Amino acid sequence: MDFSNLLAQEIRHKRKAAQSSTSRKRHSKHVKTGVQDEQLHEEKDEENKEREEKEEEVDDETHKNDKSEPNQEKNPDLDNHHEHTQHQYNQQQAKEQGTPSLFDKQEIADETLQDKIATQCRKYIKSMLYAWEDQVQSAPDSQPNAKLLIETKRDMVPLLYKLRTGTIHKDLLTSLATTLYYLQVNDMIHANDAYMKMSLGNVVWPIGIVGVGIRETTTIKHANVMIDDTTRRWITAIKRLITRKERHDQGANPGPLSTMAREIKDIKEFVELARRADIKSATVKVNKKLNANGKRFRQTKFKVRGSRYQYTLIVNDAAKAKKLQQSLPPTLEIKNL
Repeated sequence: MDFSNLLAQEIRHKRKAAQSSTSRKRHSKHVKTGVQDEQLHEEKDEENKEREEKEEEVDDETHKNDKSEPNQEKNPDLDNHHEHTQHQYNQQQAKEQGTPSLFDKQEIADETLQDKIATQCRKYIKSMLYAWEDQVQSAPDSQPNAKLLIETKRDMVPLLYKLRTGTIHKDLLTSLATTLYYLQVNDMIHANDAYMKMSLGNVVWPIGIVGVGIRETTTIKHANVMIDDTTRRWITAIKRLITRKERHDQGANPGPLSTMAREIKDIKEFVELARRADIKSATVKVNKKLNANGKRFRQTKFKVRGSRYQYTLIVNDAAKAKKLQQSLPPTLEIKNL
């Protein structure tokens, strides 16, 4: 066998071994529960990922075809891409450090400050992930919690990318900022309420704001945002952060959260809530009441129980109550009282 060919084969074998070792190290670093900046920096779109894969394929072909030169030059385009990405990341880090952590509810309504609000959302979400990481690392037997943290970080990546690039829908940004604002001020009732409305596709502003640029629309144009699986995942991840903060405020690792009562005024909103996956049963109770003129009427009280809330709706119109009961999902176990 030709010595040059033998030498080239040996060089290729060592390169593959080195690449395999590097890949394993990168994978191991990614699986760790620590929320490092480099982990959150993985918010690259599919186009960048495909570009890197293509460049790796081109680089592999170069190694295969060039058997006579052991010292291959680095791919300058790939190096430039990595340098550009790192530069963008460093700029984002500096931007976040120079942005106040606390939300101003008046600014949430100002369309001219959308970039600042997006940066604040990103910064606060990352701080909550850091706090979760610290809790996981310090707590014994935290394997299930560690897995949930990893899943949450993965689901948050598209949101963090949209916040960094300014591509998140402006109504979603407003609703998200409102939810996070209530978390910051420890108003868990309004935080859960804002989250619920956001998950249903409604735009939410902090209560009592009077600012510039408030939009007249009350519903996101794309109907229910939960239709988009990627959006649904990061919205669900936001709910995990809310639940974790609630439990943290109540004490370390408490039992299941008690169900809180919440009265709904709108029939359409109640039907949407009844269709959620965590709603398994409903009760319907009819009471006889007297109106202001002394006439009797039938008042129907609907209740559905979720994992966190028990939702109640009172309907004084018998025809509307009958129509509402027919509109409830057939999978619900309905109990008439």
